[in-house]
Amino acid sequence: MRPGPSTVHHARNNLRAFCEQAATRPQPKGYIPIENDAQLVGCLGWTELKGSKVNQRLRGVPQEHKVADETYPAIVYQFVADAGVPDLDTIDAQANFFHLTGFQLVNFTETNWRGKGVLVDFSDIIPHHVGHPWWRERYYSRQGTGYYRGVAEYAIQKGLLGPPPKPVQEPPRPPIPQYKRTTDPRLFPKGPPLPPGTVISSPLFACNQKDSPVSATEPPPDSEEGADDNQEEADDNEGLGLQEQEEEAPNPPAL
Repeated sequence: MRPGPSTVHHARNNLRAFCEQAATRPQPKGYIPIENDAQLVGCLGWTELKGSKVNQRLRGVPQEHKVADETYPAIVYQFVADAGVPDLDTIDAQANFFHLTGFQLVNFTETNWRGKGVLVDFSDIIPHHVGHPWWRERYYSRQGTGYYRGVAEYAIQKGLLGPPPKPVQEPPRPPIPQYKRTTDPRLFPKGPPLPPGTVISSPLFACNQKDSPVSATEPPPDSEEGADDNQEEADDNEGLGLQEQEEEAPNPPAL
C-alpha cells in the first residue's frame, strides 16, 4: 500500500491491495507492506428482517417507513456497549486505517463511536467509487494521519463523546465584608452656617429659602467687590451721558 495517500489514484490502488488478484500482480513503485492494529468492530454476516419487526424497533419513525410484509437484508455487527471511556489511540488507529484504504470520513458523529471509541456505523465512511459530491479528493487529502484525533479530543473535552466531564468545584469565596454607616464628625466635619437667603448651586441639589434668592457665587451688594463693580458701571453711564450731550450741542454761530 502507498503510505499517506492523497489522490483518487492512491485511494483506488490501496483499496485494490485487499483483493485476491493483487497477490499475483507486481507491486507498484512506492507501495510497501503496512501493518495496522486498528480495532474494528466485527462483522458476523447477513440476515433478513421483516418490515414489521423493523418498525417496532425504530421508535419515533413513522410506521410506513418500512413495509410490514417486505423482507429487508441487514448486516449483523458485533455489539459494542456504550459504557467506557473513549481512547484517542483507538479512534486515531481506525481513522488512519480507513484513510489508508481509500475511505473518506464524514463529519464526526459522536453517537457512532462507542465503547473505547469503536466505530459502529460504517455509513460514516465513503469509498472513492461513490464519486462527487460525497467523495472529494481535496477533502480526502486533508484527512491524513492525526486528523480525526484532534476532532475526537475536542469532542471528549466538550463532553460530546464518552461520559460527561465532572464539574469543577470552585473553592468557596470569602464573604463580602459589610461596612456600617458612620456619622463620626471627624470624618464628616460641618462647615460654618450659610447666611439666610443663600442658594447652593450644585448639580445634585438646590436649596432655595426665598422667592428671589441671591446666588452664593455672586458677591452681596455690600461687599467691596460689589461696590467696585457698581462704581465702574456708574462711571461708564456718566461717560456715555457726556458723549451724548456733546453730540447734541449746537454748532457755534459763524462770525
